[in-house]
Order: sequence, then C-alpha cells, then structure tokens
Amino acid sequence: MIKLIKVLMVFALSIPLLVGATTCEQAELIEAFPYQAPVVDSGSNDIRADNAENCVSAVYYGGNEALLRFTAAFTGEVSVAYEGQPWTAVVVYAGCPTSGGSCVGGVADSSASKALVVDVEEGQEYFILVDTWPAPFSPVPGVITIDREPLPDPIFFDRFEGLPDR
Repeated sequence: MIKLIKVLMVFALSIPLLVGATTCEQAELIEAFPYQAPVVDSGSNDIRADNAENCVSAVYYGGNEALLRFTAAFTGEVSVAYEGQPWTAVVVYAGCPTSGGSCVGGVADSSASKALVVDVEEGQEYFILVDTWPAPFSPVPGVITIDREPLPDPIFFDRFEGLPDR
C-alpha cells in the first residue's frame, strides 16, 4: 500500500510537467511585430519569486502564468499591453527569468488592463511573463499586444534663429 501511495504521489507531483510547464524553452515565440494574440496559461507556476528576479510584488509570482519570448531585431522601445484577468502582472525580462534574466520592466495591479514600454537592444532575447495573483488560482485569459514604439518626430531647428535681421 505504501508503494502505491508513493507512485501516486510521484504521478501527482509530475502532472504540471505533463500539462505543459512554463519554461523558457516552451515559451510562445513571437516572430514579428505587431503581435496580438490570446494569452493561454500553462496551468502551472514554474516562475516564482524564489527563482526569478522580482520587479513587481512577489505575490504576483505565485499564480498561473503564461510566457512569451522574442529576439529584438532593433534597438528601441517596445510596448506591451494586456487586457484580461484582473490581479495580474506583466513583466519583461532580458534573458530567461529562471536562468539569471534581468527585469527590464513590469506592472502589477488589480486592473484588467495593463501597459508598459521597455527599452530593447538588437539581438537580445526577451521574455514576457503574464502571471496571476496566487489565490484563488485563476487562469490568465486575455489578449496581449506587443509592438515597436514609433520613432519620435525629428526636431527641426530654425537655422536662422539668433541671426540679425537684414
């Protein structure tokens, strides 16, 4: 009987791995901007306050999560907007969050809409974490929109400013 309990415990503890763990290798790949798609969580909590840099409240690292990734094809700004589940966090990391990635921006609050703009560098891989408040466990349904921020309008100076009138 004890052997059966042990086997059942091992199986029960490995279910999140079978369902689709949220690891950097399994993150949803964003191939081009603009990007807009439904957010689908993994049903797991692999990125936690104890294994990733916290740049929003640590409690947001305790719920269900979704992870997306892209490699920047330019140096500039990227906007990230999320519309969906209240009590969520949206965090952007340079590098894998569980392998030493550093937080470049994040927002977490009770609203169902979140937006942030982060600086990116060409060639760097970025990960976008959408995570929920831990209790009660809730899915991360919603829509995420990611795009390159437009370049600012060039500033034109009056070439004749300060010259004496003729």
